[in-house]
Amino acid sequence: MVIPPLKGYLGGELLLDRVPEASRHHKRTRSALETEQVFQGGGEGFCAMQASWQAALPLPQLPALTRVLGERHRIIVNDWQAAQQSSLISMVNKRALEIVERVDFAPSAVRTDLAGPRVLPAYLYAAAELLSRAADIASESAILTYDNERRWRVFHQQLQQVLAESANRAGAYEDAQQAPEG
Repeated sequence: MVIPPLKGYLGGELLLDRVPEASRHHKRTRSALETEQVFQGGGEGFCAMQASWQAALPLPQLPALTRVLGERHRIIVNDWQAAQQSSLISMVNKRALEIVERVDFAPSAVRTDLAGPRVLPAYLYAAAELLSRAADIASESAILTYDNERRWRVFHQQLQQVLAESANRAGAYEDAQQAPEG
């Protein structure tokens, strides 16, 4: 089978001739990935999750919240896992970009590769596989966020109830203290 010459035209213009536009987009993507703050083992996200975990430590001392202890801790665990997944997504995206950077998109380089070793499609396929996996991980992270929505509502409702009861008891106590003895 004879493969015809590359035919990728858009309005009479060879698509590969639009490389400067792709290059600008590539530079913007690289810049965004390099400046992105990711959750690393000792970074901000890790410290925030540890702080949330520690903040939940006194909750078992409040018997009125025992019903939602599991909910609160599951929220923290889900957030922690989503933070780690964000870090992984960033690493996978950076690697995909590093792979794409190996590709010379100059029309002459693409034509030479198509006439010879044909490694450029393999690079692009590898990058596409990584980006696909990063999207899968992002979807898994979204599931964790969705799982937290109901848990937050349940925890918040119970907390509001406990606070309201506490305020009522405090008000009753103050009223009893201010009542004239008689």
